[in-house]
Amino acid sequence: MAQDAVTRLGREALSQYTRDELIDLADRELARTAEPLVFLAEASRSEAALDDRIASLYERALRSPSPLVRFHAAWCVYDTRACWARFIPVLQAAREAEDDEPNRENIDVVIDLLQTELREEEEEQIRWAHPGLARVEYDVTRRRSLSSEERAALTQAVDFLRMPYDIYHWYSERSLNMSLERALTSLRQLERWWDEIAPSFQPEAPYRHADPFMDEDGIHPLGAYIISSQFLWHYHESDQAERHLLRSFDLAETLMTRGRGGAAQVMPRAPLKERYLDNVSRAYHDPRLYAVNHFYLGELYERRGAHEQAARHYARFAELEPDFSPRNSYSSHPDYYDVKRFYPGTVEAYGRLGNLYRDRLGNPDRARFYYEKALRLSPSHHTPYRDYARLLEQADPCGALDLLRQEIEVLTSYPDPDPSPNSRCLPFEPREVVERFRAWRSHPMAPRDEVDAVARSIVRFLKGLSVEPYRFAYSEWNDLAQQVESVSSPSA
Repeated sequence: MAQDAVTRLGREALSQYTRDELIDLADRELARTAEPLVFLAEASRSEAALDDRIASLYERALRSPSPLVRFHAAWCVYDTRACWARFIPVLQAAREAEDDEPNRENIDVVIDLLQTELREEEEEQIRWAHPGLARVEYDVTRRRSLSSEERAALTQAVDFLRMPYDIYHWYSERSLNMSLERALTSLRQLERWWDEIAPSFQPEAPYRHADPFMDEDGIHPLGAYIISSQFLWHYHESDQAERHLLRSFDLAETLMTRGRGGAAQVMPRAPLKERYLDNVSRAYHDPRLYAVNHFYLGELYERRGAHEQAARHYARFAELEPDFSPRNSYSSHPDYYDVKRFYPGTVEAYGRLGNLYRDRLGNPDRARFYYEKALRLSPSHHTPYRDYARLLEQADPCGALDLLRQEIEVLTSYPDPDPSPNSRCLPFEPREVVERFRAWRSHPMAPRDEVDAVARSIVRFLKGLSVEPYRFAYSEWNDLAQQVESVSSPSA
């Protein structure tokens, strides 16, 4: 309707103006005509954000003494998608102040169109990105009419369950956009709506998708709750994550073992190495990955000083995941090496258990048992060589020194092949290898015949960082290599 108000002659004349000139013209002529404003609205139709100067013109036009200008102003708002949500209350206020009945009806039509299209757009986005969660929200709202306050509370609760989509849309913690305060508010609302939302966590029948239990284009509500609870601890380290970590893995274990009402398994548990390493983009909200809850509860209780509880949860994680020991948890995404790992491995759980029994629970034999179990798994950058060496310092100094040499060998076996361009391709800093070498070499019991061999391996590792794509990220490689060569004479 706004388009019809601009004559062809008017379009040709107005098209000669720059944007700033159009804004100035609309400002000057607003009391007389809405043509420049209509032209601006059309030009702004596809923009992601509305220029504040144009928004101010819309507001003035809606209060214009001219009924025709007010009429066109309402349709200017409709033409500018970027301002819809912002201008609905403005239009509602203009409607209340409108004394011209046709204009009042016109504003009603525009408001109704905006509300309808925004609602349909939102529902479509939810159905596309969060079909499982959309069912939760709409099932609840269909059961009873909600007040505006209840609607806001429910939205916060469901938003918390959508958090993993926001966080892991790019499978990186850098995309987090939920603050701790907002997450805790959402958690409180989740508690409030628990009785109505919880049934969606325990389906009467198995999820039957090609995956076979996951819908690639959806988010499983229980998987969303599990991953959100994990992240509340992993990222924010909030004590309030405790009850949600406990509750979500209890719900998951119920489904994995017996289903509702003692029925057969709803979703047989899948090991992390099958689900996570195969394809992270389809696994991050799989409810069968609940075992990680135990690791994070171990961290939470360890920080509190509840060391026996911590040990029980670390051990339970290792029991559920006895051989999840990737070189590191981002093995298929080398560009995330510089981001704190999201999924801990079994080797880390054994290492934490060894440290607890060595330092807190006074059982060195038990500590040795867990360190040995960790070393029998595939070595990785976080294999607890140094922690085990501390245990052996007094009883077996030669064994402790050999563990430190093994750690250097593991670190110099990086970088992994096929990294992403311009990425931090290592899960540690190269200088850490040089520091460990210096400490090991300076030990009076360090075997002299091994020093040169270890130095050569370090120099080869550092010179391997001189080629693309490593060179950009690790410009210090040459200085570090010279430092190693200065204390030895390896032939690189």
